Amino acid sequence: MDSILCLTDYHLNSAQPFLYGLHLTRHLHNDLYLAHIKDGADFPVQEDVEDLAEVDDKEKVEELQKLRQFIHLNTAAEDQKLPIRGVLIGGPLWESIETLTEKYDADLIIMGMRNRMGLAGRILGGLAARMINYTEAPVLMTPPGTKFAPIKSVVYATDFDVANL
Repeated sequence: MDSILCLTDYHLNSAQPFLYGLHLTRHLHNDLYLAHIKDGADFPVQEDVEDLAEVDDKEKVEELQKLRQFIHLNTAAEDQKLPIRGVLIGGPLWESIETLTEKYDADLIIMGMRNRMGLAGRILGGLAARMINYTEAPVLMTPPGTKFAPIKSVVYATDFDVANL
C-alpha cells in the first residue's frame, strides 16, 4: 500500500478517520493525503506548499491554513515526521473524490460517516453507499461516535472473483 486518501470536512467525526490514517501510515510507511473538498467551489487540486505566498487565491490560503491546523491538532509529536500532505479541491463532491483517488493512486480511502437521513441513511448514507458501490479503492469508514483504537485484525470479504484476489 503506497497511498492513503483521507477525507475531511472538519466535522467532529473527521479526526477519527485521520487517526486511522496516521496509524496505518506509521505501520505501512505509505503516503497519507488529507483532503478537503470545497463543494460548490471550482478549482483544481491544490496541494499544501511550504510558503503560502505561492498560492494565488485567498480562499485557498484560508483552507490550507485550516488543513494545517487540523493536522497539527490531531497529530501526536511522534507522528509529526510522517509523510502527511494536505490537499484541497473545489468542485462537486463525487467528482472531486474520483479526481483525488486517481491523482494520488489511492490504495485506500478513509472517511467518516454522518447520520443525516432516516434509518437507511443511518445504516449507510448516500455518499457512503456510493463510495462502496463505485469506488475502485477499498474504503474504510468510521461511523459517528467512533473512538480510535489500533487495528488488530482485518476481515476481507470476497466472492473469489479473480479481480478480488
